[in-house]
Order: sequence, then C-alpha cells, then structure tokens
Amino acid sequence: MAKLTIEFDGFEKMIKELNKLEGDVEKAAEEGLAKAKAHVSEKLTRAMQKHFQTGATVRSLDTSSKATWIGKTAEIKVGFNIDKGGLPSIFLMYGTPRMAKDVNLYNAIFGSKTKREVKDILEQSLADAIEKAGG
Repeated sequence: MAKLTIEFDGFEKMIKELNKLEGDVEKAAEEGLAKAKAHVSEKLTRAMQKHFQTGATVRSLDTSSKATWIGKTAEIKVGFNIDKGGLPSIFLMYGTPRMAKDVNLYNAIFGSKTKREVKDILEQSLADAIEKAGG
C-alpha cells in the first residue's frame, strides 16, 4: 500500500494560520486525507474494471479512513491490501515478463495527475478549515 502525504507550497503558512485562529489542525488533516484517499480509491476501482474476474483484488482495496499520527505527521494508507487478496495488483501495476503493466492502474495511484489532485484536495481541506475558523 502507498501512503498519502501533505506537502505543497504554502503548507507551513496555512498550518500557522490555522493554529493562530485556534482551528483544529489534526481534524483538518484527517478530513483532507480521508477525502484524498476516497478519490484515489475511486480511481483505482475504475481502473480495475477491465481486470474484474473474481473481484478479489478490488475487494482488497483498503477502505479504512483512519489517519495514523506519528508525532506531528499524519498519514493514511491507500491502495490494495496484499494480505486480503491484493497481490495481483502488483503484477497489474508493474507488469510481468509476459504481461505489460497497466499504466492507467499505476497512474491511478502514483501518477503525477493523481498527485496534483491529492495536493489540491488536501490544500482545499486546509483552506476550508481556515475559513471555518474565521480566517
């Protein structure tokens, strides 16, 4: 599984602004990460439609929206759970000697467009929290 991170130009400034307004930084981060995960999971589900045989790989998508905190860093796991039937996703995303990789599936989680969309979702979540706090 991959991890979503929050990092963009102006991130520190937004956090300082939210703290100054006594807004809930942790809640804003968790909500943003949950929205970003839902977005990526939807893209993965769409990309998996052409590989749907038993449905086991799609069912292995991690659906937990709980962020984990390590100090002041929040993270959320996104993607397929290998222990729950997600192993084929690796072969689909990276290919094998006899099978080309599925670029659409790979890009649904690791592509630059997805990364920009995730950044936008997280940035908007922080902006909404600042606005809600009175900024």
